[in-house]
Amino acid sequence: MEKIFIGNKMSRRIAIMFLCVMLSGTLLISGSNPPEKYWVFFTGKDASLLAKATRDASFQRTLLSERSLKRRQKIPGGMLIHETDLPVPVRYLEQLAELGLKPVTLSKWLNAGSFYLTGYQVELVRNLPFVREVRKVARFSAPKPVVGEQISPLQPLLSKDMPQLYGSSYIQNKIIRTTDVHQAGITGNGILIGMLDSGYNLNHEALEQATVIAEYDFINKDEITSNEIGQDVFDQDNHGTAVLSAIAGYKEGRLIGSAHGARFALAKTEDISGETSIEEDYWVAGIEWLDSLGVDVVSSSLGYTDFTDVSYYTPADMDGNTAVTTIAADLAVEKGIVVVVSAGNDGMISWRIVGAPADGDNVLAVGAVYSDSNIVGFSSRGPTADGRTKPDIVALGFQVLSALSGNYTGYAPQNGTSLACPLAAGAAALIISAHPELTPFQVMSALKETASRSVSPDNTYGWGVIDAFSAVTYFGPAFSNIPEVEIVPEGNKIEVSVISKSGLNSSTLRLYYAVGEGASFTSVPLTSTGVDSKYFAIIPPVITGELIKFYFYGEDLNGGSTVFPGESSETSFELISGDSVVTNTPGSRRTAPDNFILSANYPNPFNQTTTIKVGLEKGAVLNLDIYNIAGRHVRTLHAGSLSTGMYFFIWDGTNDAGQIVASGVYFYRMTVPGFTKTRKMVFVK
Repeated sequence: MEKIFIGNKMSRRIAIMFLCVMLSGTLLISGSNPPEKYWVFFTGKDASLLAKATRDASFQRTLLSERSLKRRQKIPGGMLIHETDLPVPVRYLEQLAELGLKPVTLSKWLNAGSFYLTGYQVELVRNLPFVREVRKVARFSAPKPVVGEQISPLQPLLSKDMPQLYGSSYIQNKIIRTTDVHQAGITGNGILIGMLDSGYNLNHEALEQATVIAEYDFINKDEITSNEIGQDVFDQDNHGTAVLSAIAGYKEGRLIGSAHGARFALAKTEDISGETSIEEDYWVAGIEWLDSLGVDVVSSSLGYTDFTDVSYYTPADMDGNTAVTTIAADLAVEKGIVVVVSAGNDGMISWRIVGAPADGDNVLAVGAVYSDSNIVGFSSRGPTADGRTKPDIVALGFQVLSALSGNYTGYAPQNGTSLACPLAAGAAALIISAHPELTPFQVMSALKETASRSVSPDNTYGWGVIDAFSAVTYFGPAFSNIPEVEIVPEGNKIEVSVISKSGLNSSTLRLYYAVGEGASFTSVPLTSTGVDSKYFAIIPPVITGELIKFYFYGEDLNGGSTVFPGESSETSFELISGDSVVTNTPGSRRTAPDNFILSANYPNPFNQTTTIKVGLEKGAVLNLDIYNIAGRHVRTLHAGSLSTGMYFFIWDGTNDAGQIVASGVYFYRMTVPGFTKTRKMVFVK
């Protein structure tokens, strides 16, 4: 059928009526069929809006966060703002609304939206002049219990030589050498990691200290990613909690995550309630949201394969260019994000190869090995449909210790590439925390070129088991994320760990410092403390209260060099003379939160006490209040000024008069100048 031009509102209505008449036969045949979810891809965007976005800095900041814009500046020759960053044209959505169609999700990257459509509506929409393509949203059958991420009730035994700090998580860290990186004080500090999974229960001892800056449930359109009574099935957040703990967990003697010093943004995109439940439109919306926040790394233990409907994907579609999740994942890398995904658990079934988005050209697909570095049978293989080697790398994916959702002190070993993925994503975060200037392509090169089979990669192991220590030092020496400061008679003693895979050229190790804003930098040597990899420098006495900026420089014996964290006053460390707290300047990596944070309380529901975590990016007057479901004020937990940092508040279920309140739903609200956020909790007597 020839497409009809739709201009003003009246002509649009005439055209829509004409299309309805033309397709009335289809309505009689298929109108009774239940609607299914489809992608509707549009033809173009507003060129004038793109021109404005490229020259108007204030408009750019309505599209993306400052952090996201700074991350994109690392990509050589890349556009700060691209057409894909512009919203879906409103005029398209208005015309679809006239047909009674409302989008479930929108993708600015794909210039598309997902809609529930009947067969008749599919044909109607397909014939609109601004519609490029209509395609079913792909869905994924639930994980197979035999080879999927099933929980074992057994705890692995501690070996006698296992460090007490890591407990039963030692093996999963030791195999990929994150233990050696952690010992040098490199833990992912300053890095923002985005997670895409089924939900997250932060009410666990190993996740108490995890810094979560944002959460969003793309399925139910709210900011609660843990299970909600009456909304989620009982095990909805099990998978995501386990995956998050493998990278973010920190409980001495039990579980140490591979990048536990990082901060996290949590996207709930997987609905496990149905047999075909994981829908790709939520995943695409989730990764676009994470990009807007400025994440450095995305970790996703989801895959889109095994489709029973012939209109969905087949193994032949795993070519890096077909699945919309793959297209979105590759776009994220081009925008400066390292995207790490599980290869899949289909190595022992007919599908066998990696699924989407693991088939992406720029995506790091992670397979699973046993503790002896041999491949686990269920780990998906390559090549992709277009002949590329996959997976890219492998990590432990059998008996990986993780947190159990709904059990505050519960742990269990779990199996699957889902657990190998966050371990590898953590290694990527460690690399960037030591070398913040690196692009995603450089991070991927470091991981692949230092892995165990880099000389002869194949379609079972890819480039092999990752070596986080060698990857972190691939481009040059690596310094501790945050140095230590001691005030001594000679001045300010700055101590830092420095590691290298090829040996340090100790004569090149220097600390550069400047006193006051705009001052030039002076260098002093770094001297060995006599302890392996530990060095120090002395900054001469400075008047108390003066601002000191400093950074490090060093070379290895192969000629690799590192400036850390950056050689300008905008990226260097900051220290106030007379204080021992080191921070980073705004817009760079910093120990304080990059924004204001109100985390989910734990436990929730609770019947005695619950803890509420608050983060302040700068000193502010904080009001933290509790309200009942009717909106009446119940309790003030804090009202007053606080300095930058993380704070923990405990509510014991009493009102301002000290009386125990009734069981039910309550809300806690954080208010600081320019920021307000509210969360829900349940008190049970």
